[in-house]
Amino acid sequence: MITCDIALHRGDFSLEFQCQTSASTLGIFGPSGSGKSSLLHALAGFLPTHKLRVVCDDEVLIDHAAGYCPPVHQRRIGIVFQDLRLFPHMRVAANLRYGLRVGEAQWHEIIELLDIDQLLPRYPHQCSGGQRQRIALGRALLSDPRLLLLDEPLTGLDRAHKQHILPYLERIRSSLAIPMLVVSHDLGELLSISDHIALLEQGRLRGHGAVSELITNPELLPLLHDCGLIFHQRGTLLRDNCVRLDGDAGLELFAPMNDLQPGTRVELLLRPEDLILARQAVDGSVLSVRNQFRGRIKSITATSQRALVVLDCGCSHPMIAEISPGSIDALRLHPGEHIRVLCKAQAISIRPLST
Repeated sequence: MITCDIALHRGDFSLEFQCQTSASTLGIFGPSGSGKSSLLHALAGFLPTHKLRVVCDDEVLIDHAAGYCPPVHQRRIGIVFQDLRLFPHMRVAANLRYGLRVGEAQWHEIIELLDIDQLLPRYPHQCSGGQRQRIALGRALLSDPRLLLLDEPLTGLDRAHKQHILPYLERIRSSLAIPMLVVSHDLGELLSISDHIALLEQGRLRGHGAVSELITNPELLPLLHDCGLIFHQRGTLLRDNCVRLDGDAGLELFAPMNDLQPGTRVELLLRPEDLILARQAVDGSVLSVRNQFRGRIKSITATSQRALVVLDCGCSHPMIAEISPGSIDALRLHPGEHIRVLCKAQAISIRPLST
């Protein structure tokens, strides 16, 4: 359980954030300038606040109103900055022992958990980007935090390093059971860490919950789309580059397998602009799109420039198609109707689920 109640004012910018969630990991998402990093820095004590209360699993970490305001180094809140802030003149072992609050047994547990034992004699500049990320995570964890803050934890890493660091974040969540707040401008990255998202805009919390719930809110859907909406599904790899999605329909989609083996549990990421809607099935011999399936229109959110159609395709989460407003009229689309949905296999990103 994570409870945050914060207010700060800096010049023309103000931030007000009240959120309580039972999720162990909360993703902070929103457009540039919405206050994402300011929120984390205020929670860590690096920005002055007018109001601040943080509770994790019934333990009060700070409460201004109650007069409980421990200094920053005693708040039991760990943070990993976007630029990591490792000490370049110290070896990795010395970086990790800076702020150390755990005993020898937990030291070895965290070193093993993050697989950084072989890095201890090195200096930060002798380590790769992914290795430095794990070192920064280790330093924060070795301070024995009750809440862990991650500011853009995957920024600056290439695709291979991102895929490499994700299992370590999952290990932290499952093995150490430390609540985490994770900031990212990339919804796809956040979805790989947590499905529970808090949506910020201009310093205000617009909503929070599972992305599959937020996208069904017509007031939040346009904002999510403007921020780079990606929606996800989960399933199991079959043979022949095919994935069976979770859900009652047993929907099977062609997607790149990326050298994964049949039987692997995977997550699929899709963008609304990659879905095409049609009134009837299209002959596969005259079209290169391999995936065609049936969906029911749940809602239509239209503006002068675009329309976002939320679809129930019998999967565990809704799908969303972005089409032009003119297409709504041309196809005579209405909520409750069934429609054909088309999607190119190469438009689907796929990655293994952490076990």
